[in-house]
Amino acid sequence: MPANAAALGQCSGGCQLATAMHGNRAALSINMLNACGAYGYAAAPRLGQAQNTALGYCYRNGGKDYVICAWVCEAKG
Repeated sequence: MPANAAALGQCSGGCQLATAMHGNRAALSINMLNACGAYGYAAAPRLGQAQNTALGYCYRNGGKDYVICAWVCEAKG
């Protein structure tokens, strides 16, 4: 999978890939005070659910000023 290898090649730490979405939406949240610190991610059938869950994980991981920095929706066709 060339895209997976390219993504991991950009990583400088303990990275993980989310590869199979199957109709889901995914969101990534980071701590804006320390972009390399706390983070959260989630996938769910609705984008709002994924975003809320990602923000909750970021908070639980120690984030103090957390925001959604990326999201993706699986496209059909």
